[in-house]
Parts: sequence; C-alpha cells; structure tokens
Amino acid sequence: MRGHKVSKKAARLGFDWTEVEHLLDKITEEVEEFKEAVRAKDRTNMDEELGDILFTLVNAGRFLKINPEEALRKSINKFIFRFSYIEKIIKKEGKTLSDTTPERLEELWQEAKKK
Repeated sequence: MRGHKVSKKAARLGFDWTEVEHLLDKITEEVEEFKEAVRAKDRTNMDEELGDILFTLVNAGRFLKINPEEALRKSINKFIFRFSYIEKIIKKEGKTLSDTTPERLEELWQEAKKK
C-alpha cells in the first residue's frame, strides 16, 4: 500500500507514465536486471532489483486502475486453492510432496488450474 500511495502522489505531481507500452517495457527491464543479479549471485542487488520489480508492478496497477493489494490477495487465494488440490490428490495417492516427481506436480498443477 505504501508503494501505491507514493506512486499516486508522484503521479499527481506529474511524474507518471504516459503510455502503457512504456510501462510494460519498464517491467521487462526490471525483470532483466533482476535476472542479471541472480546470475551474478549478487544478493544485495537481487534484493534491490526485486524491490524495483514489485514497485513497478504496483505502479502498473495504479496506472491501469487495478488495486495491487486486491490483485495480490486474489492470486494468493488462487494459489492456496491449487496447492490444496495438489496436496489432497497426493495424499489420496499415499505419497508426500517430497516423494512426488516434479512432472507429476506440474500435471496436478495444470489439473488444478482447470478446476
């Protein structure tokens, strides 16, 4: 919410995106910078770049009139539903997550997405 408030104030003062394409390009740029930091195993830079990604996404939400807090809440709920589905199926199969292959987990994830 703090990021949303800060970017909203900056936008009111005239510091804002003018086109959605520029905003999407900025998201891509920030992701690429994060990937570079990960590849370099630069923990300090990873932290900074992840923050930049999150802040840019919050800005995107504000710019597109999407409440980032609500969007995140919905995604978390969707993840919980899908993960619970996987856990339930694996338990019925008499297995645990740790002894289930990544391929099987992906298969179950795709099933959960269809539910």
